[in-house]
Amino acid sequence: MTLLTLEKRGHVAILTLNRPESLNALGAPGDGDAVAATCEEVNADQEVRCVVLTGAGRAFSAGGDVKAMKAREGAFAGSGVAIRDGYRRNIHRIVRSIYGLEVPAIAAVNGAAIGLGCDVACMADIRICADNARFGVTFLKVGLVPGDGGAWLLPRTIGMSRAAEMLFTGDVIDAQTAQRAEHGGLLCVERHHQLREQVRPRR
Repeated sequence: MTLLTLEKRGHVAILTLNRPESLNALGAPGDGDAVAATCEEVNADQEVRCVVLTGAGRAFSAGGDVKAMKAREGAFAGSGVAIRDGYRRNIHRIVRSIYGLEVPAIAAVNGAAIGLGCDVACMADIRICADNARFGVTFLKVGLVPGDGGAWLLPRTIGMSRAAEMLFTGDVIDAQTAQRAEHGGLLCVERHHQLREQVRPRR
């Protein structure tokens, strides 16, 4: 199954994280190449004027594969140096590719956006979320530092104090909390079954 599917509707490219059985977990070997290829295709298409990034199923993205981390398999197998190098070539390639989209990007956040998933949402220019969305940068809860760009992006999205609160506590916040003025970073909250309709291109 392709990690990132591409659908064009007029001048809008809809990119869907398509691993619903694992809540669109990211970081498996080859994910960086898959995301890079899709983003390069979008950047090469001069008919595309906007990107909508969303997730299949009941989550935007649960972030990295915690089961693989604990089992030290897949992208998290091998020595510390091997994991570091693989992280740079694979997970960081996901980040660089999405951040490098050359047209405006909207994250349509359905369900959970946790860890790397929250970082990916922050890479978009605008965030619209369903009323069942949740955001968290929970790296410290599994003994990690946020190494996906989130420590740089989050303060620029919601402000330094709120970013520090989320990073240091690992708390998960709901859509309504995220929309409040003190958190910012969200354009609006839609009922979950209306989210895709809200971001569909209008004629």
